[in-house]
Amino acid sequence: MQDFEETIAALAAAARADRDGWSRDSFSRTAAAVADHAAAFLDWARDHRRWSFVVAEAAEVVCAKPREAAVFVAHAIVDELLEDE
Repeated sequence: MQDFEETIAALAAAARADRDGWSRDSFSRTAAAVADHAAAFLDWARDHRRWSFVVAEAAEVVCAKPREAAVFVAHAIVDELLEDE
């Protein structure tokens, strides 16, 4: 089972370290991290106390297959973490 807390933390750390790279490659980075585990990632995010709101917001904006939805949600989570700084 994938540890999605670690996955998000690693994505956020990489984004903090290279903001230009994140601006350029963020969706490909998130896709590489979560797309192969889309259903499990979405379940994790939906059940997470903080990230369930991101999933709810994404449901209003995105009509996508689970892989694309997972990438969108992971991207939104990392962006929110970056905004918290």
